[in-house]
Amino acid sequence: MSKIYIHSGLVYNSENEIFEKKNILIENGKIAAMDITGEVPADCDEVIDASGKKIAPAYIDIHTHGAMKLRFQRQTREEYKEMFKHYNNTGTASVFPTVSTDHFDEMLKATEVLCDLSRNDPTLNIDCIHFEGPFLSHAKKGAHNENLLKLPDIGFIKDALKITGDDIKIRVTVAPELDGALDFIKECTKLGVMTAIGHTNTDFETAQAAIKLGANSFIHTYNAMSPLGHRDPGVVGAAMYCEDGWPELICDGFHVDKVAASILYHARPNNLVLVSDSIQAAGLPDIEGYTFGSAGLEVTITNGQARLKDGTIAGSRLDMHRAVLNLSEFAHIPFERAIICATKHPAVLTGIYDKTGSIEVGKRADINILSYDYALESCYVAGYKVK
Repeated sequence: MSKIYIHSGLVYNSENEIFEKKNILIENGKIAAMDITGEVPADCDEVIDASGKKIAPAYIDIHTHGAMKLRFQRQTREEYKEMFKHYNNTGTASVFPTVSTDHFDEMLKATEVLCDLSRNDPTLNIDCIHFEGPFLSHAKKGAHNENLLKLPDIGFIKDALKITGDDIKIRVTVAPELDGALDFIKECTKLGVMTAIGHTNTDFETAQAAIKLGANSFIHTYNAMSPLGHRDPGVVGAAMYCEDGWPELICDGFHVDKVAASILYHARPNNLVLVSDSIQAAGLPDIEGYTFGSAGLEVTITNGQARLKDGTIAGSRLDMHRAVLNLSEFAHIPFERAIICATKHPAVLTGIYDKTGSIEVGKRADINILSYDYALESCYVAGYKVK
């Protein structure tokens, strides 16, 4: 591993949500030291003058299905690697591949390949596999194939745990109104598996019960869930109310109105998590009429938006850097407040803040170098320059 020294830049302090002038020494893929002296250590392989630049934690995307015409299912090892170029080029260092509703054997095959890739390539940070399905509500299935939806099955999760082992986490989305769902959530919690509430038509009380049993987040809040009503708070109300549940948001201005995004942020500023929920169309130019298959369904790009034939929204083309910039604009907050929702918050939510999500000594060197006005210039993953 190379020894890298980055000096004279403004480094983001996640605890105080400010940029401060500091220097960073990276060794063996981790942040080895931070100082303000400006003295270059001996034997550095690379010295970076970051004058006029801002140094920020690289992004964490805990919900993404794919990019560059590819998705995290039924692809080759080389195709998976190609996908990661998109994430790195948009400032994301840690990716939670989201495997959507499919046959169990196909979902497990994807898990096995992804875990193997992560263990053998230090530039591929896969801290967790996310199963979005098949334990979802038919009423709120969204772009999932309803013929493949199933009731919660803890056997599937136990099979997945044999693949992921102790080094890669699992999170699974579940609709808590399904038969056996609350027991499933309770059992997942015992096994150390995270559960998220999503694609659900349940009521506020059942969502709250799921949180008390260990579910810790709400998948793409507002989308594919029972809405907020003044007499029936629904799942959206639970996302805004339950302190132990973290609301996730697709902040592209299309899945959720700008004002609604702002309302959610200001309701939960200390817990909001940005996600891309990106699909194969992410990273591609605007190709009107471009069509691709997804779990047996046909998705077409129309007016820059991914939809099924019946008009159902089918994921996004968003990247995490754009999501942070959008949140800053929509919620009328500085970049320094918005970036927390794509770095520290997802890391804390998923239990990886001890190794990434902020720039601190001992943590993995997942770093973005930004221009003074927040344009993304470079991305480092575990000390490797990938953009």
